[in-house]
Amino acid sequence: MARAPKHQGRRCGILPPMSLTSLLRAGRGPVWDWFETNLPETQRLCTTANRELRGGGTKEPCAVPPVPGTDHGLVGTAVGYLLSAHLRSDALDSTVATSAAMRLDGPLRRAQILPSAIERLAVARVAKLQPSQRTLNSEQWSELCRLVAILARFEQYFRAGPTVLPYIAEPLTTHGDNLNEIAFALMSESTMRDLDGLGRVTVEDHLSIRDAGELAIGPTFAQSAALGGADADLIYDSTLVDLKSTSQARIIGRDEVWQLVGYLLADTDNSYNIARVGFAALRRRRSIFWLAEDLIRELAGGQTRPVKQLREDFAALLTPLVRQHGLMRRESLRLKLRGE
Repeated sequence: MARAPKHQGRRCGILPPMSLTSLLRAGRGPVWDWFETNLPETQRLCTTANRELRGGGTKEPCAVPPVPGTDHGLVGTAVGYLLSAHLRSDALDSTVATSAAMRLDGPLRRAQILPSAIERLAVARVAKLQPSQRTLNSEQWSELCRLVAILARFEQYFRAGPTVLPYIAEPLTTHGDNLNEIAFALMSESTMRDLDGLGRVTVEDHLSIRDAGELAIGPTFAQSAALGGADADLIYDSTLVDLKSTSQARIIGRDEVWQLVGYLLADTDNSYNIARVGFAALRRRRSIFWLAEDLIRELAGGQTRPVKQLREDFAALLTPLVRQHGLMRRESLRLKLRGE
């Protein structure tokens, strides 16, 4: 969810909604304290998991090292779109980038072509390339990389807000509907080369997910609204996987593990029947998975309550956030109706 403008927050006297990531990184608070109390052995698990994901000690090199000068965050987001496009033909029909582009229509309303139209053009072009149904040649692959780069920049705006606007405003307003020029203006050459390299091995390593009986891309959960619209990467055949593109020796830490558990618990109504959870370290070309119950038990340091009970407890913890977000939506609507 987008942050409310500051004057709106002051008027209604409530804070803007925070994502699960923000709640965990903020430190002390009801959500952070709940995880610390219920999952006290997180650090021990992280140490073991990182060693397995690296395939050795902290000096173990990446299988796919980043290109110098790359935009690590942008590449990680773009790779997610690249993989999604290969897994299902309709994977990009409605994404975070779609929502972000519509939000940009306001700030960039004087553009020759609105951001939402550019996003739709990019998605339509991906559909014509048909990456989920055939092997692309070199030229087609390069075009796909450029298209997902555009979508990734839109998503960055959704996640980071106005701080990203100066980096994307000019490219989106000066190149019309020329998607190639927009992409080159939004992404440096080194970043594009990094996306090319990491994207190829990511698709190669995870293309088999395409054959899953059940596949959800960017899934949201019963508690997503309370968590600022929390969405995971992939769920396939009851397996929840979080993709990590970092090149650092510390691939996952407390926040990442708690976030993974947060997704598991946010599925209050068990819509996805999640039985297994884990991480894929894309640059290491390695993954680690746990049975959901085993992971909770290991993080708790022994026997703990079943996932079903933890979900109920977690949902009760989030109830005030649901109420807060409802108040914000009503206040936002009231201000719009008043023209403020």
